[in-house]
Amino acid sequence: FYTNGSYGTVEKIAVAGGEPEILADGQAFPFGIVSEGDWVFWGNAEGGQVMAIQLGSDQPMVLAEGQTKVRGMDANGQYLVWARNHLGGSVWGMVLP
Repeated sequence: FYTNGSYGTVEKIAVAGGEPEILADGQAFPFGIVSEGDWVFWGNAEGGQVMAIQLGSDQPMVLAEGQTKVRGMDANGQYLVWARNHLGGSVWGMVLP
């Protein structure tokens, strides 16, 4: 899984290679991506949202808003946490959906 901020897309590609598949487009500079189970999470650094999509779905969902400059993310099976590079930086989190 990876983000392409220039094109506003979240994509996946098989480890063996092949053509990338767009999971979500029209995103506001997606950045900081992590997967957990059959979910993929990322932040929209310019849009201020924390986003998610379940693999097999074509509808990304907003998990949190007002999260300016989301950068890094991690998940541990129970929680999703992310770092923000705004006003000195901060770490936020939530229970996974």
